[in-house]
Amino acid sequence: MTATHTQAKQACQMLERMTRGTFAMFHMAGDSRSTQRQELMQALTGQKLPKAKCGITALQSGFYSLAQANGWDKPRDCIAVTERSFEAWAETVAASATQPETVPA
Repeated sequence: MTATHTQAKQACQMLERMTRGTFAMFHMAGDSRSTQRQELMQALTGQKLPKAKCGITALQSGFYSLAQANGWDKPRDCIAVTERSFEAWAETVAASATQPETVPA
């Protein structure tokens, strides 16, 4: 398991919790969610970034980059299709994080 896969699992679990299971990043928009976006960006990058660098566009870009590094094939369609595809990927990753990993015998 790569470090980016571990980051993806942790970040997807956080996104699931913060969006109440929808994985829709735009639920993270607004000043009232800036601290949560900052926490997510820290999970994505491994660095604590200032809130000014943790906007919804930066969050989306960070998640998409991490997802592509972990096998997600970003659709070349409209934004809605891309978002739904990402949400399905994130849900799968978060679900796999709750299941214990098996070690081959």
